[in-house]
Amino acid sequence: MQVGKMPSTQPDRSSAVSDAGGLALFAELSAVIIAAGVDEPMVLVRPGAPVDTLPAGPLQSEHRTLEAGLRAWVEQQTDLHLGYVEQLYTFGDADRIDMPARGSRSLSVAYLALVRALRASARSGARWQNVYTYLPWEDWRDGRPAVLETIEAYLKAWAAKGPTETGTLREKRAALAFGLGTDSWSDELVLDRYELLYEAGFVREARRDGEPSPSCP
Repeated sequence: MQVGKMPSTQPDRSSAVSDAGGLALFAELSAVIIAAGVDEPMVLVRPGAPVDTLPAGPLQSEHRTLEAGLRAWVEQQTDLHLGYVEQLYTFGDADRIDMPARGSRSLSVAYLALVRALRASARSGARWQNVYTYLPWEDWRDGRPAVLETIEAYLKAWAAKGPTETGTLREKRAALAFGLGTDSWSDELVLDRYELLYEAGFVREARRDGEPSPSCP
């Protein structure tokens, strides 16, 4: 598994609808299903090439709500019936997903679901993966993660590339998110850290061509 590479989703281009201006919109629903393992948090993924894939699928006309659509796809792909789910995040950046046609746009709506046990049908192909495989800098069970040395050096170089004002702001954000130069670390800033690494181009998800980022293992 590539460091910093989150389980991906693949938009279904056939689910497009057009607005009054003729813009084709693709709505994708994905599920981040988390369970507590013996020693680490686990996330449910289904095998995909070339990387693991979250349970996901397009919003379709027969789906009464976004949540109903999500549940339908999860059940179909993992044989897992979800309980409570919560909308986690919506991605709509124009350049986040490489769309094949001009005048098209993709929205990706992510949901979080917590389950009590590591349950999924073996025939579905779904499997549980250690969350820290994708977010190794969050794993402090054995002390400070070694990957943070690489991340800190990368963020400092990234901050230095911009204009003085931009660089100063980047340094402050990195210091807050990763506690640079201090012993401070907040478990509540997981999303802030990932967003910063995505913006800096450190995580491979930020590179649409799939090539590894500089200094990324």
